[in-house]
Amino acid sequence: MSAVSAIPLRPRLPRQKCVHFRFKLMGGYDFQAVALDASSESAAFEGHYEGTLSRVETGYFETSEAIFEITDLKLLRLPGREKGLLLRYRAAAQGTPIVTDQEFKYVLEKKAALRERYKQLQAKNEVGAKSVIALYSLMLFYAAAPFSSLHGALATAFVRVWGLGGIWLAITAWFYCDRTFWKYSNHLFEQVFCMRQLFQMDKIVAGRFKLHNLYAILPSYGYSWDRAQNEIAPSGDPTHLSDKRTRASAWFYKLVSFFPLMYFCLFVSMLFFAGRMVDIKAENKFEIYGRVVQGASFVFFLWLARSMKSCDGLMRTAFRARRIGVETPWPMFPHKNVDESTLRLHQRRNGFFIAAAWCVSLINLSLFLGWALPQLRTVAQHLPKPVASFAAFAAKDQYLVWTGGATFVIFLVWGFTKERRIRAVLRAAREVWPAPPEATKRVGQLRIPSFLEVPSRRLKRILRILLD
Repeated sequence: MSAVSAIPLRPRLPRQKCVHFRFKLMGGYDFQAVALDASSESAAFEGHYEGTLSRVETGYFETSEAIFEITDLKLLRLPGREKGLLLRYRAAAQGTPIVTDQEFKYVLEKKAALRERYKQLQAKNEVGAKSVIALYSLMLFYAAAPFSSLHGALATAFVRVWGLGGIWLAITAWFYCDRTFWKYSNHLFEQVFCMRQLFQMDKIVAGRFKLHNLYAILPSYGYSWDRAQNEIAPSGDPTHLSDKRTRASAWFYKLVSFFPLMYFCLFVSMLFFAGRMVDIKAENKFEIYGRVVQGASFVFFLWLARSMKSCDGLMRTAFRARRIGVETPWPMFPHKNVDESTLRLHQRRNGFFIAAAWCVSLINLSLFLGWALPQLRTVAQHLPKPVASFAAFAAKDQYLVWTGGATFVIFLVWGFTKERRIRAVLRAAREVWPAPPEATKRVGQLRIPSFLEVPSRRLKRILRILLD
């Protein structure tokens, strides 16, 4: 049992939320952690810090008042069923640190570079959005040109070539939109990183404190988690990515990337049925377009799989961006966060719908070919009897309705199951690694022993002797 000396009377620091600690381990290494709450007597940490906190020797933490050096560390478990740790220590306030002229100049240059990088990323996102809009406007005018007042002067061969070019344009627009969305996700993460690093530097420039490791400045959680309420700290955190914002971006991407598929089917109709599509007197244009859409159903299933994967990537990037901070400046998404039984269930559902999508796509493609081949005069004359019988079978409208309905149901249910899987993975990841706001909510669930805040010096000494 270690000897315990008397604690001098001093004004007690009130308990504060999300306090940044930096510890010195036994091997001489630095370790950073964020406490759920802390005071001049103790701090509450999550349970996963136990292995590292058991090896710390000294450390310090910063508040709006000063930097406190801590010694005589003792790690305890919170009483009861709470899954948390309680670190007791002796805290002594340090003098106000002074930032030299050279360090101050470095901080200003670093801030200017971060602001410039932030503006570059913002400009890239704006250019990407404008490029997608311009490309879609071009595709709209391109698709409308054959149906203009000049349609009578256009030859069938020219319309076919025009449709072939439109297919290439639609595929290009689809992949360009997907690539732009991927860049937007990465730029969003880097923008949050730049802003939170700027927050940390604003504290240095304002003279509140100086990090001991000045040349390895790490980002802060933002103004909303800042302990000081002064003129440089606005009330909100502009770097916070809400679930509504990320979901709105995901749905906007789905809507925008869906249009190239519709144009793709239109250009395929112009390629194979050029005469009917540009003829004003033709009455079955919508039937032709509907059969092309059904025949190309595999493209829509491919779009569903790709778009949901991109949206999952955006959600994971937003999950990582919310956790950028001094403890994890470049966080990674947890690899194992869903239990094995739930993961196998989602994998089986996904495998079932992949098989169903392939089957219905092959059926739709067969029905489309059976209906389309007799429409071509050069091919209709050389069709064998079995193919001609199948063509008569495929031309019936009731089969079009039944297969189209089955395709639509599979499409919707598969999309719903993919959305459920994304939410299940994110929900499990939040349980494993809560964001700073979620971690702060846990403070109310952790019962800190009240005797740690008892002002009596003699009672504190007695309790320390009994506990040690």
